[in-house]
Amino acid sequence: MNSVLSSFNDILAQVGPHTTRAIGHAIPKSSVFPPAINSFESALLSLDQAYRMNHRGTGDIGSYRYVPGVGRTAQMVCDNPYPCDFDQGIMEALYDRFQPKGSIVLRIEHDAVGCRAKGARSCSYRLKW
Repeated sequence: MNSVLSSFNDILAQVGPHTTRAIGHAIPKSSVFPPAINSFESALLSLDQAYRMNHRGTGDIGSYRYVPGVGRTAQMVCDNPYPCDFDQGIMEALYDRFQPKGSIVLRIEHDAVGCRAKGARSCSYRLKW
């Protein structure tokens, strides 16, 4: 796990956040999801379960917590050890894979309160689609 996280730090420093986001975007394409996932909301809700089904390694791997909002909004709280851009790439890929009818774009806003890159335990993202 430490070598993977070190690799992410190297990628961020040498190439930048777009590459880290692209890596996150690729994850759901090859991941196994629980049966009956057929919507963006159900994919977000099952993200923590899928994360645990597909994660290699032991120890404190953290989690993904989905908090539904009003209408086409939600909040994702991520307390895993991965970079912010990686998590955002995963959420974008889930949107692409399970795009809701009538939705054109997913907006992800990193909550200003707390960030793992700045020492917080978790990052919170507001989603709107």
